[in-house]
This record gives sequence, C-alpha cells and structure tokens, in this order.
Amino acid sequence: MNKITSRIKIGSVGFYAAKIGIGTTLAIFIAMFMKLEYASSAGIITLLSIVPTKMDTWRLCLDRIITFIATVFLAWIALFITDYNWIAFGIVLTIVTFGLAINNLQATLSVNAVFLTHMMSAKQLTWQSIWNEFWLLIIGIVIAIIINHVQDFSAQKKRLDAGILDVEIEFKRIFAKLKNYLSSEDTDEMHVWDDVIALEEKLTPYQTMAHQYQQNRLPVKDDFYVNYFEMRLQQVNILHNLHYEIKKLRKNPHEAQIVADYLETIHTYFSDREEPKIQLEKLGQYLQQLEKEELPKTHDEFAARARMYHILMDLEDFIILKKRFIKNNRI
Repeated sequence: MNKITSRIKIGSVGFYAAKIGIGTTLAIFIAMFMKLEYASSAGIITLLSIVPTKMDTWRLCLDRIITFIATVFLAWIALFITDYNWIAFGIVLTIVTFGLAINNLQATLSVNAVFLTHMMSAKQLTWQSIWNEFWLLIIGIVIAIIINHVQDFSAQKKRLDAGILDVEIEFKRIFAKLKNYLSSEDTDEMHVWDDVIALEEKLTPYQTMAHQYQQNRLPVKDDFYVNYFEMRLQQVNILHNLHYEIKKLRKNPHEAQIVADYLETIHTYFSDREEPKIQLEKLGQYLQQLEKEELPKTHDEFAARARMYHILMDLEDFIILKKRFIKNNRI
C-alpha cells in the first residue's frame, strides 16, 4: 500500500471511528435522559446503523423500522401461544432470521435479536415495553442519520483529485517502461507487469472512495470520479491482456519499434484533458503506413504482423475509453 492510499485509509477510518464514538455516546445520553430501560442499546443501534454512505444509512434505518414492527408482531403471537419465554424466543428468532435472510435484510438481525431478548425477559409483552424498545430504535437510527450527514466533502474531493494525479503518474511510468521493454533488451523493464498489477491494486481503494463520495453527495448527481476510476480500471485490464502479446513481439524488432513509438505517443499526451485526437490520428497514420509495406512472406512475419495489429487495436480501445469518458464527463 503506497503512502497516498495509506493516508486515505487512515483518514477514512479515523473519521468513521469519530462518528461512532460521538454517535453512540449521544444516543445513550438521550436514552438515559428519557429514563428508558436498556439505554445502552440505543448506542449499539447507532453503532450498527452508521455505514459508509448516507444513502445506505437511510435504507438500513428504514429496514430497521419495518423489521422491528414485524418482530414485535411475531413476539406477541408467540407469547400468546406459549407461556415459556425461551420457547417463544427460539420460535420468533427462527422465523425472523429466515424472513430477513430471504429478503437480504440480515443487517437488521442483530438489533431485532436484542429487542427479542428484552421483550422475552418480561412475563408478558406490554405496551410500555414495546414503546421502550421503539424509542430506543428511534433514538439510535435518528442519531445515526444525523451523524452520517456530517461529511467533509472538500477533503474527500481533494483526496480523489490527488488520486487522479497519482494514477496518471503511474500510468505514464508504465507506458515509459513498456516502450523501453519493446525497444531494448534491458531486463530492468521486465518488472513492468508487476507495476500493472500494483496499479490495479491502487485503483481499487480510489474506486471505493469515489462510490462513497457519490452516494454521500446524493441527491446531487456527481458521477465524475466513479466514471473516472472505472475507466482507468478498464484500461488496466487492457494492459493485462497485452502482456503475452507484447512479450512475444519483442522477438520482432520492426513491429516492436512501431508499437514502441505509439506507446511513446500515448505517454506524451496521457494527461491531456481534451479528447485524444492526436493519439487516434497517429494510430491512423501508422496503419496507413503499414498498408504500403510489403506483405509478409513467411509464417513468422505474418504472425508478427498480426500480433502487432492486435496490440495496436487494443491500444486503440484503450484510447477510446478515455475519449468516451471525456465526452460524457466534465474535466
């Protein structure tokens, strides 16, 4: 993990921990002020309801309310049927777990299980105990929603902008290595494919952060960073696919030099914020030049020419990804 992604992780985790600490303390304080039983449960509900994005928090809190109502109803039926609380607890928890799992609502299970233990500890289910649990739920989820709406968007945006620069520098370094890899016998460039893998690993936390930034910005639509890092991941996949073709092309100096020259073009204009017209025009010039050359005479020459075309076409796809991104997003 490089220094930038490490700082991103530490900052994100630190902010999350601060929200948990403040939110749980505030929820417990309010529950105690209202003289509710099991006041600490309000803090646990807040803890379990603070998730990375505002939208996910809203969804989870809504699910908690709906499943709470269903759990209370099932507990009332179970206690009506049997006086043995531990039997009623097992029956209701089994039904609740099954229902939540079927509907992909397992995230609400822990809170509902706590409510069940509270309700089943009494001889009977009373309105007072139901209201107690309901207010614990409301306090917990309201504090979670409020706390999770505290977002430092400017800091998130700065980290994402720094991520863009970081990724582009790494891409340019890889293209410089790829050019040298094809142009010379220098074995120092053999590790370029390890750099491609490292770049992919670097992009993943940036993509996660971009999705969180997008979800936290809603209803403001801001897909720029998500689209950017997804575009870069697609480009990394193209480089992965070129590994063996480029490795084989090194044995054919003429074709290797043509690809190396085009890699130099991509490297030179990589950070441009305009549509990549120069790169595409340059590729068209290479293809026109190749049409004027003599046709391959041997099987090895034919294979080398086909391999070179394949690499150039994949690099064209690499450039077109950027072209589409620039066309659909502001830079």
